[in-house]
Amino acid sequence: MKIGKANYSGGSSKKEIFKIKDGDNVYRPLPPMGDLADQGRWSMYYRICWGYKDKSGKNRPFVSPRQVNFRTKMVDVDCAAFNYSMAVKDEYQDLVKEAKALSKSGEVLTDAMKEKLESLKTRMMRYNIDSKHYINAIDLEGKIGLLKLGANAMKGIKELGKELEAKGVDLCGLEGRFVNIKRSGTGLDTQYTVLEHKSNVEVEIDGVKEIVQRSVPHVLNDSIIARLEGEAFELDKIYPEPSEAEVAQLVAAHKKLEDESLNEEALAKLQLEAAELVENILGASKSNSSETKTETKAAAPAQETVKEEVKQETAPVQEPVKETAPVKEEVVAKEETISTETHVTSAANQSDEDFLASLKS
Repeated sequence: MKIGKANYSGGSSKKEIFKIKDGDNVYRPLPPMGDLADQGRWSMYYRICWGYKDKSGKNRPFVSPRQVNFRTKMVDVDCAAFNYSMAVKDEYQDLVKEAKALSKSGEVLTDAMKEKLESLKTRMMRYNIDSKHYINAIDLEGKIGLLKLGANAMKGIKELGKELEAKGVDLCGLEGRFVNIKRSGTGLDTQYTVLEHKSNVEVEIDGVKEIVQRSVPHVLNDSIIARLEGEAFELDKIYPEPSEAEVAQLVAAHKKLEDESLNEEALAKLQLEAAELVENILGASKSNSSETKTETKAAAPAQETVKEEVKQETAPVQEPVKETAPVKEEVVAKEETISTETHVTSAANQSDEDFLASLKS
């Protein structure tokens, strides 16, 4: 019989998800583990689809089955959720341009156009596609968790890993290194600089004291290794992985909810059917298994073309599986991505100028 240790603190068992913020972000990438250990795979690239809820009203994010051939730039496996997200985004942007042109020409925007824009903005932010590289990491305080990185930040870490490897150092190994991911700028002008995190040491050179930077090896001791099973993520088992056909079913069910002619009873029935389909395909959420989402000002842009998409990905997309992947038992509560419930300010009492300005947010 296995005997465990009682938890008297009452603390949450939910795992940590780190967030890259402006300025310095210091983390130590952890080595490959679990089923990925033999492959030497310490990162996974995921394109995650948001906006599909179960009967409890919780989001059930899933891995997009979309696969792009890096040589031909052609889509080998399609994804209805990705296509729907892009279609809503394109329709929204086209209508914004039309509204701005009308306003510039002196025309008054109709209430119908404003309502359409608000509806599209809400849907664009709900059905969001979040493409990131996932790695396990530990921070300077000793917290272990999941780190999500964009293409440029991941590229910087890989380049640093190669530089250190040439010097006989394994960045993610048992005696690895901390890295500083420095983020600056906003939007499309966001830049990432990735450098080895070093400590300042005072040394005496020719009788003169100077401050120099030295590498600080970080050893994964027995204490840290013992924590990995409970605190690190199995990178290949975080989200469900529905098939192309299953995703098409999910999207078709949710598109029916857009019919403006539906009365409340009919809409409620379709919402229930869509939620039941989510649970049938993705499984029902558990109290500590769904990532929570908080309000943000704007949806992260999805890739607009296959060429652009391929350029952003620096690692192959994981192969889709036919069966639904198991739901992660302990996935974090600290996730901060795009909100699926966007509260758009009513346009009723806004001037056209103020309304158009609000669409930027």
